Amino acid sequence: MSVTFYMSGRAKRLRTIPQIMEGETKAAIRRGQNRLRTALFDEFRSRGIGQAIFAKQGGGIFTKGGGIKTVIARERVKKTGEVYEVGVRVKGIAAIVAKGGRTQAHGIGSAGKALANPAAGFFAKGRVNHPGSSLKRDDFPSRAVAKTAGAFRVEIAKIPDRITEIVNRG
Repeated sequence: MSVTFYMSGRAKRLRTIPQIMEGETKAAIRRGQNRLRTALFDEFRSRGIGQAIFAKQGGGIFTKGGGIKTVIARERVKKTGEVYEVGVRVKGIAAIVAKGGRTQAHGIGSAGKALANPAAGFFAKGRVNHPGSSLKRDDFPSRAVAKTAGAFRVEIAKIPDRITEIVNRG
């Protein structure tokens, strides 16, 4: 004698609600991370060397290509017990600005409009040897965190609706 048991698609999904909850929680945290990363980048490029390098209005070196990922990294979401650990890491020139410090001497290739001072009649053509410079501390990470304080809460609040939508699909 054999018994065949069929489950509807919805019943199969009910069996995986813990996995759905886990996935949706991590996705919500990542969305919050992305909001924070964007706010960090916007704060960094709003003034000083960040503005010179990454300006929105076409004045920066990295307006296309490089951008946010070159200076702000998203850390992996880790779960330890019932606690999720998450972060963003400020790196490169943005880290020097956040802490204050000095850049070493370096070459700047294809300077283009990045090293131009029309008022002084100076336009760099080709490679330039930069002697390095001291950068004052700018606490842009604190300003960005303050601006996005509720970002994670907003994303976490969406989880129940997203889970309901997934379970009711199909």
